[in-house]
Amino acid sequence: MGLSFQPIWGGPAYAIRNVIYNVANRVYKLNNDPTGFYILHNTSVVSGIAMLQPSPSGRIDNMKFFNNVLVGNSRQGALVLQTRLTMNPKRANVNAMDYNGWYPEGPFTYLTGTFRREVYPVLAFVRQDTPLEHHSVALKTPIFETFDPALPPVASQRAPLPAPQDFTLHNRSSAIDAGRLLPNINDDFVGKGPELGAQERGRPMPFYGVRPETVTR
Repeated sequence: MGLSFQPIWGGPAYAIRNVIYNVANRVYKLNNDPTGFYILHNTSVVSGIAMLQPSPSGRIDNMKFFNNVLVGNSRQGALVLQTRLTMNPKRANVNAMDYNGWYPEGPFTYLTGTFRREVYPVLAFVRQDTPLEHHSVALKTPIFETFDPALPPVASQRAPLPAPQDFTLHNRSSAIDAGRLLPNINDDFVGKGPELGAQERGRPMPFYGVRPETVTR
């Protein structure tokens, strides 16, 4: 798994500006009825469906899912979300998914609160028939400066870890300036608006991994 929210009951819990690459199973684990969490400005690249969430007997409440980049290479679709989403805007614990970048274009599969399975071939139909993804974009290549999403990640998750990938957005990427302004999260954006994903183009690359310890004697 990439990041697990099983179980978050109430929260709030936050996942902000993570890079998730080549996980063996799912990018986000949303089992056991999680509620009260924020998934913001993350970049994920996986072999298979860009975002897969099974567990059709469960439900997701009060999830805020904004400004993420999700890249896969499966013909089955960009999103298969089989866990029920609360999507009635009259309820206080409604979910919000918007201002995200998806590759490939679709299809998008949701399970609604009435256990009805809805499949939308492209983002335009998601916008038309649901309260979700009204400002999201279907990403086209090039997305990243030095990584081609048309190429799958390494063939086996048991292989040695590859060198860290640079997921800086390409200057022609449709994820540039496409994000939602989130106070105290992305106020320092460059350009007309915040970028989607973990890396703001024009800002220093975040430091990931072990930090060397400085000993003062």
